[in-house]
Amino acid sequence: LAIGHTPNTHFLQGKLAVRADGYIEWTTPFRTTTSVPGVFAAGNAVKPGRLAVRAMAQGKRAARSMVQFLAGEEVVGAQFQVGGRGHDLDEVFKEADAILASDSR
Repeated sequence: LAIGHTPNTHFLQGKLAVRADGYIEWTTPFRTTTSVPGVFAAGNAVKPGRLAVRAMAQGKRAARSMVQFLAGEEVVGAQFQVGGRGHDLDEVFKEADAILASDSR
């Protein structure tokens, strides 16, 4: 779903939870799950003006969530390894968003 600057999600109205501004709503913040089980959303379909690298990371999380869903596992998103320890990508992005929001540049 390529949406550009304005979400092209009108066709999802009534089928999927979409916010008043037209962006797809996640059922759990920083996850890619939507109001329809087995349907995942990422990138500019969820939040406006995402950096390409952030949209790609969300896409990777969505793909991992899809694999978990199809395998009948709990959908927990993606984890990555740093120094031999697993880190929840969602927590990393929450921290990064907080830092970027407080940046006065």
